[in-house]
Amino acid sequence: MSYDWLILRDIKSKNLYGMQRNKKIFLILFVIFMLIMGWIGYDISQRTTFPGSKRNLEQRIGDDLEKDEK
Repeated sequence: MSYDWLILRDIKSKNLYGMQRNKKIFLILFVIFMLIMGWIGYDISQRTTFPGSKRNLEQRIGDDLEKDEK
C-alpha cells in the first residue's frame, strides 16, 4: 500500500500555512511602511508653503529692497 498521497497532502498543507503566515507578515510590514510614509508626507507638508499661496518673486524682491532703503 502506498502512502505517497498522505505525505504529499501533508506537505501541501504545511506550504499553505507558511504562505498565509508570509502574507500576514507582508501585510503587517506594508501597513507599517505606509503609516511611516504618511507621517513623513504630513511632516513635510507642515514645514513647507504651497507655491501658489506666495506672491510673485519679483514683487517680494522689490519689497525687500524698498524696506532696506528706508
